[in-house]
Amino acid sequence: MTYGGIVVSLKVPDKDGNFGDVVLGYDKFDDYVKNNPFFGALVGRYGNRIARGKFTLDGKEYTLAVNSGLNNLHGGPVGFDKRVWKATTLLTADVPALQLNLLSKNGDQGFPAI
Repeated sequence: MTYGGIVVSLKVPDKDGNFGDVVLGYDKFDDYVKNNPFFGALVGRYGNRIARGKFTLDGKEYTLAVNSGLNNLHGGPVGFDKRVWKATTLLTADVPALQLNLLSKNGDQGFPAI
């Protein structure tokens, strides 16, 4: 889905050729909005915790938005998992594909653009 770039379903065959969904997630959109522990989402700008919501790059210290105690987790309180991405369907010669785009400007959640 475009919210969070979340993969909500992926059906693959088992050894007998029966298809089943292998994605962990919710049945309702509202559950992704109010109670999502990053199931299937694109996280960012950084995937993991940044201690005390601070880091130094090229001698400059950056202070980030925090959302896990004093830490920045997976990009902060409004990380990529909570944004609406622009989706474009691509038809290639081999397989169909989906392209997701999101602009994260300089300073977004305290992160610099590089």
